[in-house]
Amino acid sequence: MTREPIPGCVIITPDNVELIIEVAAKRKFTIEHLRDNMEYNAEDGFSTILYTSVYPWIPQISNFNDQPHSPTAEIYAPMMNTEEFLALLESTPEIS
Repeated sequence: MTREPIPGCVIITPDNVELIIEVAAKRKFTIEHLRDNMEYNAEDGFSTILYTSVYPWIPQISNFNDQPHSPTAEIYAPMMNTEEFLALLESTPEIS
C-alpha cells in the first residue's frame, strides 16, 4: 500500500484566513502572508486560492501555495469549503 499526500484547496476569504493561519501555526507553518496576498489579489479583481497537500500519518504538510484565482481558472486539487480544508490540515498531528 502506497501512501500518497492528500491534496486540497480553498478560496481564502476574510472569514476563513485567520482560522487557516491558526491551524497551520500549530503545525509550525507561518503563513501570515496570506492576509496581504488576499488583499493584493482583490485589488486586481481576483480571489485567492490556497493549495496544500498533507501527509496525515506524520506531522508534515507538503506545501502551501496561494495564487490569484478567477472563476474561469483551472483548479488543480479538490475544492473544499473552509470546514473541509481545516479538517484536512487538522488531520496532521500538532507539533509541540
